[in-house]
Amino acid sequence: MCYWKSGEVELVDGRAMVRTLDGVDSHTKIREAHRIPEAGAPGDQLTRPHTPVEFLPRRGCEQIEQYDLVFDAGRPDWMPEDMLGEIREQMFAAAQRDRELKTVGDVWVYAGGELSLPAAQSVGDVWVYAGGELSLPVAQSVGDVRVDAGGGVSLPVAQSVGRVWVNAGGELSLPAAQSVGDVDVCAGGSLSLPAAQSVGDVCVDAGGVLSLPVAQSVGDVRVYAGGVLRIPSACAVGNISGAGLVERL
Repeated sequence: MCYWKSGEVELVDGRAMVRTLDGVDSHTKIREAHRIPEAGAPGDQLTRPHTPVEFLPRRGCEQIEQYDLVFDAGRPDWMPEDMLGEIREQMFAAAQRDRELKTVGDVWVYAGGELSLPAAQSVGDVWVYAGGELSLPVAQSVGDVRVDAGGGVSLPVAQSVGRVWVNAGGELSLPAAQSVGDVDVCAGGSLSLPAAQSVGDVCVDAGGVLSLPVAQSVGDVRVYAGGVLRIPSACAVGNISGAGLVERL
């Protein structure tokens, strides 16, 4: 699991060198780009010592002190305490470069984290864990979006969004989205799609409420007992199932 912002630390001539990729948080892709073998792979023991690292924006994202430095496999024996400051500085520089990119890959925000990507116009898949906050103020195209309990995502101008999951207690508003993939709203989840005209399959759990006031086309619909879906009377809908309520506006 690779959270924003991820890297790989190598020991080079007694110094820590942090390897990252702009807009990418996959450790596998980072290792491939920098020719670092996977742990335990043939030739791994012949390379410089290396370990995965993550720089998590736990209390904000603009100051280096707001981040936590986390080693997935624990801090290795070859890394002394006085090396951590240099690693933090390199990871912070990489994180700030990402915050200036117009196109970024998948973004996973750790539980309780706070992240803003003010320049991103195109974003890959988004996953915000419990209590996390993600702001994408100018993003127009976003991949799949998942919001866990207590999490929040701000996407005020996104027009095209992939599949959407809002788990119990999560909140998501997509005021400008006109095209949305499949939608899952779990019990207690909150999702607003006031401008969505085309929506994929829809699933609303017990206690969930979803309103699609201007939808023209919706895929298959399943609303569980206690769930509510509101759609226009003229909206074309696929198969409807479940014991929940489907209201025609």
